[in-house]
Amino acid sequence: ALYVMLGDEEWSDDMPLPAGGTFLVVQASYASPLTERADVVLPTTNWAERSGTFTNLEGRDVKAQAAVAPTGEAKMDWEIISLLADQVTGGNDG
Repeated sequence: ALYVMLGDEEWSDDMPLPAGGTFLVVQASYASPLTERADVVLPTTNWAERSGTFTNLEGRDVKAQAAVAPTGEAKMDWEIISLLADQVTGGNDG
């Protein structure tokens, strides 16, 4: 099995695809040859759908507000990881 977390990055044609027979889970914002090959695609929000902070080229933290609401079933990266962790551990029992 292979879990690939692309986020906003686009899969480049010069990047190799995993070998056939590999169970492939891809977490991505955009369709690509990799998402087409995936057994499971977990839709994540793109940069315009996220609020938070980032560090600019000067090293300063900058707050950003989402410009648009997420479409479809897209979730923030941390939400997807949290939901997966809940499934693996049996959820939060207390």
